[in-house]
Amino acid sequence: PVPGAERRPPLPPGHPEESTLARRARILRALWDASPDAPDLDGPFGRPEVGDGCTACGACAGVCPTGALEADPNTPELRVTEVRCVGCGLCAAACPEAALGLRRGLRWARESFAPRVLVRADAHACPACGRVFATREAIEAVARRLRRRGVGDPELLALCPDCRAVRALAEGPRPGEAGS
Repeated sequence: PVPGAERRPPLPPGHPEESTLARRARILRALWDASPDAPDLDGPFGRPEVGDGCTACGACAGVCPTGALEADPNTPELRVTEVRCVGCGLCAAACPEAALGLRRGLRWARESFAPRVLVRADAHACPACGRVFATREAIEAVARRLRRRGVGDPELLALCPDCRAVRALAEGPRPGEAGS
């Protein structure tokens, strides 16, 4: 969903403004209803799969052009609706942990038509304001990367973007930083 975008009721089937994705999902659903025992489908479909190392950071969902992948740090889960996946591979390319893969085809199963949880993670709340803004696993993964490079402040990293900005501005530049 696009922030600030107006939600409108679904268009009737066959309406000229019905999206290609909605039309495709409707047709596939009708085919499944008519023949639920058919084999899996090949073609312009994909099945995102996650392996070990997924932090449910949402990078994959952020680049998914069809909304097949959804992430909400408030839950915090990564969900997939397989019938929406067109197999473009942007999700796998965007994964900072290289934990997401893409299998070709569509599983011909009822579960392919509804959101399914791929990964459940632990919510991370900002220690200053209490707002949940990330997963614990994502914060820890970024902290590990920063430690390996010898940069970053774990206390700042734990803060939400708003509180991080307030804290950084209140502290001013550190020795050796621009503006000091």
